[in-house]
Amino acid sequence: MSMEHPYQAAGFYLLRAPLLPAHTFFQVISVSSPEALLQLAEHPVIRHALYVASPSLFERLELIRSGQTTKPQKMQRAFSRLLRYLIRLSTRPTPFGLFAGIAFDTFADQSNVRLAASHRHKTHTRPDMYWLYALLSFIETLPVNQEVIPYQANQTLYFAGSRLVVPYPDIYEQSQRASLSVRATSVVKHLHQLARTPRLLSELVQKMQEAFPQASLQQIEKLLQSAVHNHILISTLQLPLSQMYPASIVLERLQALPSSRLRDIANAFEKILQAMADIDREGPGCSLDKLYSLSDKQHRLLPRQISPTMQVDMRLQLHTKQLHQDIAQAAAKTAELLTRLSLYQDGYPHLREYHRKFAERYGHYTEVPLLELLSPEKGLDAPATYMEPPGILGSAGASTPESTIRRDALLCELAATALRERKREVRLTEALVEQLQLSATPSYPPSQEVYLQVHASSYEALDYGQWRAVLAPNTGSLSGGRTFGRFMHLYEHDDLARLQQYIQRQEDEHPDILFAELSYRPLYPRSANVVVHPTLFSYEITVNTMPSVPPERVIQLDDLVVGIRQGRFYLRSLRLKKEVIVCHTSMLNIRKAPNVCRFLIEVSEDRSALPVPFDWGAAEHLPFLPRLVYEDKIVLRPARWLLRRESIPTDPAASFFEALQAWRAAWDVPRYTYLVNGDQRLLLDLENALTVAELRTELQKTDPTQSIQLEEMYPDFEHLWLQDEEKHTYVSEIVVPVSLRSHAGTSTQQRVTQEGIPSPPAIISARERNILPGNDWVYLHLYLPLSQQNEFIADTLFAFVHSLRQSAFIDRWFYVRYRDPEQHLRLRLHACNADVQGRLLQYALEWSGSLAEKEILEQVTLNTYSREIERYGGPLAIEQIERFFTLDSDLCRHLLRSASLKHIRLDPLLLAVSSLDFLFDTWGFTFDDRLQWLRTTVPEAFQEEFRTHQKELSELLVPWRLIHPMREPIQQAVLTYQAEIHQVAHSIRTLESRQQLWGNQKDIAGSLVHMHINRLLGIDSTDEQKVLAFWRLALESIAARPS
Repeated sequence: MSMEHPYQAAGFYLLRAPLLPAHTFFQVISVSSPEALLQLAEHPVIRHALYVASPSLFERLELIRSGQTTKPQKMQRAFSRLLRYLIRLSTRPTPFGLFAGIAFDTFADQSNVRLAASHRHKTHTRPDMYWLYALLSFIETLPVNQEVIPYQANQTLYFAGSRLVVPYPDIYEQSQRASLSVRATSVVKHLHQLARTPRLLSELVQKMQEAFPQASLQQIEKLLQSAVHNHILISTLQLPLSQMYPASIVLERLQALPSSRLRDIANAFEKILQAMADIDREGPGCSLDKLYSLSDKQHRLLPRQISPTMQVDMRLQLHTKQLHQDIAQAAAKTAELLTRLSLYQDGYPHLREYHRKFAERYGHYTEVPLLELLSPEKGLDAPATYMEPPGILGSAGASTPESTIRRDALLCELAATALRERKREVRLTEALVEQLQLSATPSYPPSQEVYLQVHASSYEALDYGQWRAVLAPNTGSLSGGRTFGRFMHLYEHDDLARLQQYIQRQEDEHPDILFAELSYRPLYPRSANVVVHPTLFSYEITVNTMPSVPPERVIQLDDLVVGIRQGRFYLRSLRLKKEVIVCHTSMLNIRKAPNVCRFLIEVSEDRSALPVPFDWGAAEHLPFLPRLVYEDKIVLRPARWLLRRESIPTDPAASFFEALQAWRAAWDVPRYTYLVNGDQRLLLDLENALTVAELRTELQKTDPTQSIQLEEMYPDFEHLWLQDEEKHTYVSEIVVPVSLRSHAGTSTQQRVTQEGIPSPPAIISARERNILPGNDWVYLHLYLPLSQQNEFIADTLFAFVHSLRQSAFIDRWFYVRYRDPEQHLRLRLHACNADVQGRLLQYALEWSGSLAEKEILEQVTLNTYSREIERYGGPLAIEQIERFFTLDSDLCRHLLRSASLKHIRLDPLLLAVSSLDFLFDTWGFTFDDRLQWLRTTVPEAFQEEFRTHQKELSELLVPWRLIHPMREPIQQAVLTYQAEIHQVAHSIRTLESRQQLWGNQKDIAGSLVHMHINRLLGIDSTDEQKVLAFWRLALESIAARPS
């Protein structure tokens, strides 16, 4: 395989495999009766696995074993569940209790990895996190806690007007999802201030009494009880999830508290942990008496009915190690393909719309406090599709890109051809990949994880290249190392060191960025089982839990601000004055996290395309899709069939079996297939009555309008490479982290980092930024068709502005073209003094209203003017910039008028280039300054199109062999405003020399260039790119002249 791809694989991988070898599947499905199935489950290892996975099923099976009567329907359901669990034990590699485990291994020049016997694998038993949280909640209700357990303010709180808002109350027992709020009285505000650092409840009571002597003790205690219940105050007893062994931390804290009642609880809890350690020493198949004893201890300490009470992970012991490094290269190539073929080249679709709303409300250089932005009371609320809690922007996400019509047609043709020719496989060539790409230059994520199954018959086949890499059902993650976090407690020292070194390299490569681990308490407590791990990054952000790093390395939510650069969001710490990338070393679905957590992760990933499983597009709903293989080596999708209820009669069972075989023959469906339902997969033998009965049951439950999905078993039984000491083969998958090579195409993240983020020195308040109607600025949206805008600006609008100037009503004005999504002009008028503010507003409304009555304008709205202070140099520069906007609006109006009267006869793109060059020459940027700025900000593009204009444009800017006739009228138009341009430029340079300018002069000039193109040409981004590219190429051409 070619080595010329942007990613390189890490030197290690995670092996995942089920507890039992693949041949166990045949033993399971060959049983002749339910009793025989029950007998098969008598094996100690299987009983141990079932007890941990489903105590309720285990109990039901024990009743059946003992001969106690139970209803036939319940028995049938129990046997069906048992069958599915037994099939999973040998066919599904996803880690789950004792059903499947993991091993950490490395790549080498030869494959030799073999599993040890199943009884030698290592288990790690710990309290289930739901049970542990319930224990902590029970302890917090004890009267003694007021004297011994410190509490502090929940850091997600924020004030909105007269209310204190708790956006994520996290009250487990009430399934609380919606935010809640309380009146922000002086008492509540004082409590919030006191609790910014941990304090005992008794201390809080005392200090509140001192501050509010008129309040009774009962009133203050009631207030604190309510604050604890509503999660305004959270206990420091709440365990940090960023620890290797959280249960041990809880034990240490309980033992340290000065209370005999809590010491009794600590002693009982310690015995529970000792019992778990004893079970782990015995390993898979341990004594059931020990499991019963452990459960009894847990129920006596916490009588509540919580099941399961324990959680188990398993480390697979390897007899020998190492896998051939060519597999690692295949993972790197797969990561590249997933990015190139993704439908989401612009990142998360819902963030693109949120970005538009952000820019509309705040501007492009504004930084907004994170909690304020996500607040429905003060900000935009959470983006669309965010549901924890649901926001005002709704749950509907953006649709897939419109540019997929050609892609869909090609894929439908591939699928139809395979169906016509009865082929299960389609080969995807490099030429086809290029045709399917939505972007010729995809922006690659800095790192990924790739989940692969390897289709190979033996270790020799692996070493001689006789294999295929098959994308696993879960194709991977957008951040290298994410899958590895959950299992850190299972790694050996050297393995952990390799993972830490891999993560550390990310930080070392970006010293100007802070990497912070996100640790949050999931909305569903049992989900915490898969997020517990020590932080791998230098900083930590916590939500509804406690940090594990020193206070100076904790980044508080109210310290974070959000901004946008180059069409993407970024985060910054005000205290540390650096950009922050938030990482989450867990595979827990971030879409189900509290909104603030999801936003932190998605914004940190909003720097590249989104690698997602290959999407067949419009062909996705066809009844058959072939296996899709890239260059005969990488399987992007196995073959798949859809089966509807109406396709096969489900009654009686014998007819169903016969009809199924006929359907298989008609559609060329293999014998061994997976029944796929979301992330659940069950291997079926379609010639076996036992598993066909499961398929029939599933089909009977399916809505007649829906289909069930069957996917070929690939790798099949003949191509399972992983073996144990006895040469039994196993279903398996590997997880490979990959990172961008240093010479690879620069990702969006790297571009932003290299250019830096000129962050504002301070946060501008809404009062400073916003100018309401009736004050010194009047701000109107004037809606009219795009085709009429130039004429309107040149004549109607200018006539009105001229009359206002003549009457001494305004001293500044400017316009901007915009779309929201309707095309319109944004007009801003500044009153000369306070005496004319009211009349200016009245005249503006009368003028625009009369135009609407005449149907010249379609709609008029009056708005608040939010000044983009940060973008244009800060508070001391904004008025000077508004003066520039005034002269630029006058200039663009003049050029549009001259063009309409044919006084200037020039292609609009060339007019924009020449006016820009003359404008910034007058500002004081030399030829070399302008060329250097363009070289650093504008890519070399549109070269072919430029060649047709090269000579004309070069002569227009700097005459060499002839003087272009249009040069003088354009240059004279600019020079009309020479004095004003010099004045503004001088003011900006003075502020910069005094270090009072936010950002720098060149950054501001870049924004002024954008606004000049907007006023002259409109909002077409392609036109803007062409203008900038032509400008650069013209100056390059001039610079290349012999003299």
